[in-house]
Amino acid sequence: MACLVRMLATAGEIKLLRETLGQAQAQLPNGDAEFGPSGDEGALFLKAPNPKEIVMPYLHLDLPGTYPVEVKRELATRLCELYADLMETQLWRPNVGIAELGKDNLYHLGSDGLEPITMVMVEFRRGRPAERRLALGRAIVDVCVELLGVPRRTVLVEFTPHAGEEMLRDGNWVADWTPAEAVAGRRRTKEQSMSNSPAKGTALMAYTRFSLDRSTPLLWRVTFDNPPINLIDPVMIVALHELLTEIEQDNRVAVVVFDSADPDFFLAHYDIAADQSAFDSLPAAPTPFHHWADFLIRLAKSPAVTITALRGRARGAGSEFALATDIRFASQERAVLGQFEVGFAAVPGGGPSTRLPGIVGRGRAFEILLGGADFDGELAERYGYVNRAVPDAEFVGFVNAFAERVSRFDLLALADIKRFVNAASLPADDALTAEMDAFAEAIARPATPAIIEQALEQGFQQRSESS
Repeated sequence: MACLVRMLATAGEIKLLRETLGQAQAQLPNGDAEFGPSGDEGALFLKAPNPKEIVMPYLHLDLPGTYPVEVKRELATRLCELYADLMETQLWRPNVGIAELGKDNLYHLGSDGLEPITMVMVEFRRGRPAERRLALGRAIVDVCVELLGVPRRTVLVEFTPHAGEEMLRDGNWVADWTPAEAVAGRRRTKEQSMSNSPAKGTALMAYTRFSLDRSTPLLWRVTFDNPPINLIDPVMIVALHELLTEIEQDNRVAVVVFDSADPDFFLAHYDIAADQSAFDSLPAAPTPFHHWADFLIRLAKSPAVTITALRGRARGAGSEFALATDIRFASQERAVLGQFEVGFAAVPGGGPSTRLPGIVGRGRAFEILLGGADFDGELAERYGYVNRAVPDAEFVGFVNAFAERVSRFDLLALADIKRFVNAASLPADDALTAEMDAFAEAIARPATPAIIEQALEQGFQQRSESS
């Protein structure tokens, strides 16, 4: 079988499915199709030849409702296409199964009680890299949100790898996947990110601008992915507030690691040209910029231990994010930090003028803020800007080992340590808010728009060596 799409359908819906059969057959090499009606229900099977030679992945969706057949058909088609594209295989290989469990049949326990969820289980043949599985998980969430109209945070994706010898075709075990099966040159795989390799039972949640890997309840990983240079914008900030709510309400997570899918950009800086309307979903604030300050205050007080795994650039708001986390590890060769706001005739708004003196000392804080220059990983370590700079070849292993070690310690002990260290070291909220007040005033000055316009003309927010 190829692109097996099995969907329960009424007799009336079968007629609609038959009308699209010709188009579906055209995508199958010498394939055929058949319907399998049973009373008032039926199923559509799209078939390809030589079943002995075909081993197919399977995507199973449990839905908390019922949907028109046109929606299910579109959903199945899109998922087959996504899998074939992102996993680099033939279009006719994936299977999609859609189970409509109906209202009041599929839940998880959310912050406000029981909440309906959409569950997508992906059974695939081992050998596909983690980066592709992560991209597929994000794309699946996007399609479900678009076609099913469900909230993004309620779409869960689980990956389960199988060896060929766990699959039976025509009475025989089948061979493992080999690269020869792939469609060569369809995609370029990104350089390995800091994210865990999702394994059997991995749960991926794709927020807007980043993904959340909750492979274990104790250790979560957040991977920023907002091309082209991981700009921080209102959409990301709203999603980060939602993420913090999840962390604050979860009583099991011990450690959260923040990394980037782009080895050249951790978080470049704030998107100065972004539409601010996304902030409308958050409580009112003195200015739109204050939503960022509010998030950083929450981040620093998070009950979980927060670790920045810094590869690539983290300037301006990117540096502010790192400073608000508990621990900062940097790639010796790839990390770049800095606060360039003085070049825009402004004070930084996300708290570095208040946080840095206690982290690096008064004199070095002045050097970082008044000089507006970049600090590589090695110099940042020497100044105390980061905890440690690690050779890039060892970076992933080092951060993973540290995060996993901390996550195994007693949660109450970790919470007590954070409570006392925070009491001794975190700046007052009012001081951090005052810093954002000053930034908002500076941005409103008459000279600032011209400076911003000139920076944009010179490629300030474009991907380049100097971005």
